[in-house]
Amino acid sequence: MKETELSLKIVHPNAAGIDIGSKTHWVAVVPNNKLSGGRIISSKTPRGKNAIALALRQAANSIGNQKEHPLTAFFKRIAYRKGRNAAITATARKLAVIVWNMIIKNQSYLQPNTDFIIAKRKNEQIKNIKLRLSRLNLTHSELTDLFQKTSFPSSQTLVVQKN
Repeated sequence: MKETELSLKIVHPNAAGIDIGSKTHWVAVVPNNKLSGGRIISSKTPRGKNAIALALRQAANSIGNQKEHPLTAFFKRIAYRKGRNAAITATARKLAVIVWNMIIKNQSYLQPNTDFIIAKRKNEQIKNIKLRLSRLNLTHSELTDLFQKTSFPSSQTLVVQKN
């Protein structure tokens, strides 16, 4: 039997229907910002029967329901700030960008190192907490009293340094 080779020919950069960063968004998973005088008046995501957009939104909703998925943390972070519908749209857009890059660059999906991302976010949160504590101008005794009231596992000990 004869083997046929399948290749993707890019007729136009927007041929796949996803145009990231332009004013025309064929997939309709990004907000349609209406501006007046440089201010955003409305940023609703357009409704439509685009099959790709519906599939991406269903996939994003599924990601939001899963516990172990690389994009679950992203989904939950957006859902906490802006609500579930906005998180579905944002995750659908992220999926569209991933698919677009896979098609254009002709490479498989490279999953980000989630442990590195979690550690980086944890370090940022610790830095933020330290900054907020320093703004309170607490004395050493007040800091010690504050941290003694909190519960730590017995394997961890807290050391408060005097400045």
